[in-house]
Amino acid sequence: MDFVVFSQSSELTAFAEHLLDEAFPVEERPLFDTILKRDKDIYHLCVAENEGTMLGIMAYWSFDGVVYIEHFAVCNELRNRGIGGVILDKFLSLQPNGTQVVLEAELPDSALAKRRVDFYRRHGFTANTFEYLQPPYHAGGDPLPMVLMSLKPLGKNDFEKIMDTLYNNVYGRD
Repeated sequence: MDFVVFSQSSELTAFAEHLLDEAFPVEERPLFDTILKRDKDIYHLCVAENEGTMLGIMAYWSFDGVVYIEHFAVCNELRNRGIGGVILDKFLSLQPNGTQVVLEAELPDSALAKRRVDFYRRHGFTANTFEYLQPPYHAGGDPLPMVLMSLKPLGKNDFEKIMDTLYNNVYGRD
């Protein structure tokens, strides 16, 4: 399996946009045009593929010693076959030693949300207990209560530093 760094070819663009729209409600993702304008030095949109078959996407930000997985999705027809775990493990294996990897997950207050949190736990993530609100992607939207998960548990100071980094760089908030 390989990660193909996203380029604006029509095939990759259509695949990534469709999968983001299919996998995430509008309040949990930016407009695709906004994604295409992001700083490619710190934002990366990749397609996971195997022998030419596109399996999913991994959208992430690289900050100083921290990688934030903003969006991760597997094609609907390939879900629940273990492919997501393979993709995530491969992605994590490519990160430099000592890198803190974080992601936002829905609060585990439904069966599906609990399955997602458990999936990330099985792949080494810890659910941090500090309150976390995902800022809205769109004007007039409401913040979403989420859990910030990390590969290494976060102390309060590190949690706040990462939260500030995400709020400022990803969401454009102070």
